Amino acid sequence: MATRAATPDTRPDDDADVAFLDTETDRAPRPPRGPSLQARRNIRGAAVASVGSFAIGGLLGRVLGDGPLHPTLQALVTTLAVVGMATLHQRHGERRQAALGRALADARAEGRRDGAIAAFAADLERTLEMTESELDVLDIVHDAFERAHPDRPIELHLVDHERPVLRLAISTVADHDPIDDEGVDPTDSVAARTGRTVVYETTAGTDVCPHLRSRLAEPCSAVCVPLTAAGAILGVVYALGPVDSAPSEATVRTLEIIARKASAHLALARAL
Repeated sequence: MATRAATPDTRPDDDADVAFLDTETDRAPRPPRGPSLQARRNIRGAAVASVGSFAIGGLLGRVLGDGPLHPTLQALVTTLAVVGMATLHQRHGERRQAALGRALADARAEGRRDGAIAAFAADLERTLEMTESELDVLDIVHDAFERAHPDRPIELHLVDHERPVLRLAISTVADHDPIDDEGVDPTDSVAARTGRTVVYETTAGTDVCPHLRSRLAEPCSAVCVPLTAAGAILGVVYALGPVDSAPSEATVRTLEIIARKASAHLALARAL
């Protein structure tokens, strides 16, 4: 009986990149290949993140090793990873919604604050337009200080009519008598000299305004706002507060509004 020559197997190999290793035509079935090393590492990392436990993640790492992944265990890890990613996505969405809510609330509060400051400025301007003398202006400014910042001691120092010295004109401290205050050179006040608002979280430093420091019995926080008109120094406002407690932006803005409007009307009253 004639024997037929063996016909070589010409079917394409699914693993062409390792085909040269298979030299037997009738080779035994190969076990299914598991995920790549990097894929297994990614799955382990996802499992650790999803279950949120270092101990379980370490156990999975020792069980899995670098060999093929058992189908049942692979399904379990994949499920944990999917659940973990969904949980993380939900938490991220909740945090984002909370952040948006806080931003919206802050924007609304800022809008209300800006509206209140604008209304205060308009009311102060209308009131100052009815004044006829410097004393009238000072009375209105004193009321504005107490209305805007009742919890802060505030002083207004003005340049004297006759001599170029700063004298205390207004103090919201009830037991302070401005008549006994001595005048000082305006250049001793940093805010008056530079024409810019200066904020101190504490007056205990060596770089504090000399005029302000000379008026304090103990360290505090302070806002120093200059009064100027046509480039000339008219005075300075000192608003005090607790040490290491910086004033809010609204506080600084309100004091600057009072100082700006007081400057204009004081200059007008002195020109009459």
